[in-house]
Amino acid sequence: MIVRQATSDDYPVWAAMLARLHADQSAEEFDRELADSLHEPFVGFLAFNEDGEPAGMIDATIRSYAEGAPNLRAAYVEDLWVEPGYRRGGRRT
Repeated sequence: MIVRQATSDDYPVWAAMLARLHADQSAEEFDRELADSLHEPFVGFLAFNEDGEPAGMIDATIRSYAEGAPNLRAAYVEDLWVEPGYRRGGRRT
């Protein structure tokens, strides 16, 4: 499994996973939102299998607070998606 920080080239793949997670919004809408998010403290990571097929994603915003945390900047997970074929597999060695 390869996990790396998402770039603007990854928006279509990232947007497709977001659309599966949030069925009320299309991949095209998410693609536009991701492009707009460049102006915010926002980060995403994508996971790919050995053949380069998407396996999952996680994204977070940087907030100036987090519930139950001291007053400092914190990453706040907004979305997490794992493709069905990769769920509940545990760690593979």
